[in-house]
Amino acid sequence: MGKIKLSESELIQVIKRIVKESDDKSNGPNDNFVIALRNYAKGKITKDDLYDIDNSIYYIEPKTPLGQTILTIEFKDEEELLNLLEMSDDDIWFMRALNAYDGYDFMDSYQIEQDFKEGYGVYGELDEENVNKLADLSSILLSGKEFDLDNEDFKIALSQILLDVFPKEIDYILGDFEMEKESEMNAVANKAIKEEFDDVLLSVGANINSGFDRIDIKLSDLYAAALQSNLYNGDAKELVASVLKRASDNNGGGGSFGGWYENSYEYQDPEYFDSKSFNNYVSRQFDEMLESLESNSDDVNGGIKEYLDFRNRIVSKFKIDNWIDLPKDKKYKYKIKGFDKDDIKIFVELMTPLGVKPVKLSEENFYNLLYQPSLFNLEEV
Repeated sequence: MGKIKLSESELIQVIKRIVKESDDKSNGPNDNFVIALRNYAKGKITKDDLYDIDNSIYYIEPKTPLGQTILTIEFKDEEELLNLLEMSDDDIWFMRALNAYDGYDFMDSYQIEQDFKEGYGVYGELDEENVNKLADLSSILLSGKEFDLDNEDFKIALSQILLDVFPKEIDYILGDFEMEKESEMNAVANKAIKEEFDDVLLSVGANINSGFDRIDIKLSDLYAAALQSNLYNGDAKELVASVLKRASDNNGGGGSFGGWYENSYEYQDPEYFDSKSFNNYVSRQFDEMLESLESNSDDVNGGIKEYLDFRNRIVSKFKIDNWIDLPKDKKYKYKIKGFDKDDIKIFVELMTPLGVKPVKLSEENFYNLLYQPSLFNLEEV
């Protein structure tokens, strides 16, 4: 049966006329859902009759007067309801991902490491105890440099040396930070979506279950939606969607739901970040790092001091992770990628006409590469 498009005043007249004809002819059920709602409210049909009219009615809770009866309307699944609300596929996917076992993946481990290298992320979440431990680490690793977490250049230098000297421990810390941020952002996103729906539902006295496939709503609101939205032939599901969209419009939502996916990085709130758990984990890692530095301080060949002195000599003169022309042969470029703490060597990438080649060089050979490249067969390094 096709849908009839009428103005509200015309529809009201049609409804009145058809209802009157229905009243004159029969006190029994009518197969039009809108008419059936009015007949039930007037006591002309029973609960069972109303169940028979629309099979999406899951439960009927009679109230007095009957127009205030609560109907539970069941959808095939949450996607059916969300599609009727005309939500985008991205928002539907985002909402379902949030409700999945592992939640939505807001964070990217690569980006977290990049943020750490640039002095962001982890530093802002450290408590006073861990800041003090970090200062102790810095006094050994960056001896002679003032500990200043308000200085961006200092944090970048500190991140570089922490990643060089303690790659495993820092990886653990960044991993725990990622886990706590994921938990925070999933909680904040779920709260934002729930509040958007709750505000709309509250304004019409409706309730929705956690699975988003059943909604409790007053019979009178469904009937009013038919009149206001020209849904004379609407079924229960269509009328539910109409009620919610109109309530959203009245609440300033423009009659639509969603926009969550494109705003996903806004879902952050320190209140939902488990700072205590994170700092307990960081504290244990910092303790291991400090213990390692102390236990290696008297090792043969100077222990960690030899490595730190070597590393500081290099980073004080050369930029890390930047392509630079070989001073004596500008056909080639080199990039310092990092340091081997055990062998006291430098990880270097060399760009040649044949491509990029990784090499590991002692400090002496690194300087030979820069200033006496003829000592090397650069095409075969």
